Amino acid sequence: MSAPPPHKRLKDPLARRIRDGLLTLLDPDQQNLKPRMIVAVSGGCDSIALLRLLHTAGLATPGNARVAHFDHALRQESNLDAKFTEECAHALGLTCMQMRWRPPKREEMGNLYDSARTARYAFLGACAREFGARYLITAHHLDDQAETFLHHLLRGAGPRGLGGMRAKRPLDSAQPPVYLLRPMLSIRRDELRQWMTEHAYAWREDPTNADERYTRARLRHQLLPAMAKLLQADPATRMSETALRVAEADSALEFSLNALWPSLQWRRDEEYGHVYAIETLRGWPPALQQRALARMQALLAPHASLSQRAFDAFHDHLSSPRKRWEMRVAGLALGRDEQRGWARAETSAPRKREENR
Repeated sequence: MSAPPPHKRLKDPLARRIRDGLLTLLDPDQQNLKPRMIVAVSGGCDSIALLRLLHTAGLATPGNARVAHFDHALRQESNLDAKFTEECAHALGLTCMQMRWRPPKREEMGNLYDSARTARYAFLGACAREFGARYLITAHHLDDQAETFLHHLLRGAGPRGLGGMRAKRPLDSAQPPVYLLRPMLSIRRDELRQWMTEHAYAWREDPTNADERYTRARLRHQLLPAMAKLLQADPATRMSETALRVAEADSALEFSLNALWPSLQWRRDEEYGHVYAIETLRGWPPALQQRALARMQALLAPHASLSQRAFDAFHDHLSSPRKRWEMRVAGLALGRDEQRGWARAETSAPRKREENR
């Protein structure tokens, strides 16, 4: 594959920032190539700007990029978003891969937002693997990062949540690997809108972005402006910077867990599923105990999610002098039997609350 245009001198400063930001996220063996990529596009201003900026920078061309659009089918006009996205992709010579979601039945739905997000990323991952792409590019920007940080802060999140959206992470655990890249986390929403306006590019407006029945819309239109007025400063930039520092601390915790994990002697067991040295875990700081539980959950019940309440319950059990206990939480059965801690995937019917015995 020949070297791409991205290294040529770009006159457009915003396209240059996108190009430089993306190149720093590519794997070293891909930085002098034009790697295959999927560009996630909703039809809104941010994602259309991402697509056009990547095209301007020579990074999204018919030979190496495809557009992927996931129609959530939650609004009557969502089919118009799909049609607009397809037309925009075709105007740039790009193939548009699409899926229209069928929301689950109410009794099977759980959290609608989480169900939609899971389905969307499953589709995007499938698109990447079908195309042989290593990278999935999304249009999250600095203001999205600030809103995410604030949302997680108000929910009482730990370092992983307060670290916000990572610029690069594996999309899932499937093979071959696909990496989710966010090259616009240093760019403001207003910059993108101004660029789109200056170039007379059209986009679709999603009315739910202004619907203050949704938490994120209230954060965007009420809380963040009020904070800016009160502090006489830009809270979005400060929050984005803080999220970056917390993400670095979170990476240090993960590094520590990787170094200490072998000392737990985690192994399969016919009777219990998996066992580990519980006295060793009891001697760890609570933050690492929480991280260890998250890893157990990822290994045994990867589709479940852990709440802070679950982490607190696990910490309380670890701190107990009892030599035998059991609990169930987020797809896991956990317990202690003398010097052994044990864990296995929970196969019984899900329970509404953590069960402690």
